[in-house]
Amino acid sequence: CQTRTLIALTPSDWPVRRDPSASSKHPCTALLPVQTGLVPNPSIAEIHYRDLLAKGGTLFAHLDGLGGAATPTSETEWLDFKGASKIPDADAQKYWSKALAGFGTTQGGMLIWGLDYRKQGDPAVDCVMGPSYVSKPAAFKSRLMELHHMMSDPPVGGVEVEAIVDPNDKTRGFVVCYIPESVVKPVRAEHAGKQFYIRVGDDFVVPNVALLRSLFAPGSY
Repeated sequence: CQTRTLIALTPSDWPVRRDPSASSKHPCTALLPVQTGLVPNPSIAEIHYRDLLAKGGTLFAHLDGLGGAATPTSETEWLDFKGASKIPDADAQKYWSKALAGFGTTQGGMLIWGLDYRKQGDPAVDCVMGPSYVSKPAAFKSRLMELHHMMSDPPVGGVEVEAIVDPNDKTRGFVVCYIPESVVKPVRAEHAGKQFYIRVGDDFVVPNVALLRSLFAPGSY
């Protein structure tokens, strides 16, 4: 087992959670809160999703300022950004479908709509440039939840979607989605070419045949 470092959006605002009593345990047990019983430990994505929502009334300003942060904010295996200022419904469906399949098949993840993500600087680095707001966040949230069960096969359970509205302009904002790892895998994207996807690095990619076989029949390969 290898120790993994939790990557926060900003070092000061999203601290790594560690179990203070776990120093003498196996290194991997120190990364997540200790739970007992049948309830599993939360994923990295869920921890940061809960931390993000805990910001409450300051959440819009936090997301709005990511583009100007001193430390560039980048995507990870569990974090994805999507600009949404003028996104057509068909494109939103395709990306929503791909995210559900990719995060659902791997370790789960968080998708934040409303942030422009591309290369900037010299040398060029992929990072959040600034806001690319969702128009009518509450309606967009409703649309995502309406589409949810049709976007993947099987549908991913436990998905959560929250609209974050600009306090000074109710017609714009962000939409934050938490997609847990699916109980049944692999997950196929029904509106993204009917392909299977996994999350690798900062991208959703089509897995090779050998990996798909192992997912369909765990323990057979």
